[in-house]
Amino acid sequence: MAAKRIEFDQQAFVLDYVSGRMTLPRLAAKYGISTSLASKIVSGQRRPEVVEMIEEALESDRRQTQHELVRLQRAAMRTLGKAMTGEPTGVSIAAAREVLKRTMPQDPAPLSIPPAVRERRERSLVDLSPETKRLVLEELDGPLPPD
Repeated sequence: MAAKRIEFDQQAFVLDYVSGRMTLPRLAAKYGISTSLASKIVSGQRRPEVVEMIEEALESDRRQTQHELVRLQRAAMRTLGKAMTGEPTGVSIAAAREVLKRTMPQDPAPLSIPPAVRERRERSLVDLSPETKRLVLEELDGPLPPD
């Protein structure tokens, strides 16, 4: 005789699980299932449809988090912009900087420069007079060309 399938509100189980506010034993108790069954469910060993629901809910949370981060970044940029123009802000500049520091990539990908523009730039640097090159390098604290 096959074991009787325990019925419970899978959608509510998924939402509670994804929220992270309950331990697995508390979650199991709430839905009247054993901790062992709850563990097997969330690991995909039982009721694969629930794991799919969990993955969809987590992906939805990730998208929401991404949208919220973009909103925070925009607000931080507005705060810094106001601070730079001397306008009073209700938000700490340090808080705005911290948001950007924690949410922006540390090593942003370099901008792609079209080959024609790159070629034109390279030519324009080569065409500089030695004196202009020296002035630019001095200004940038770069190594000076040999005399």
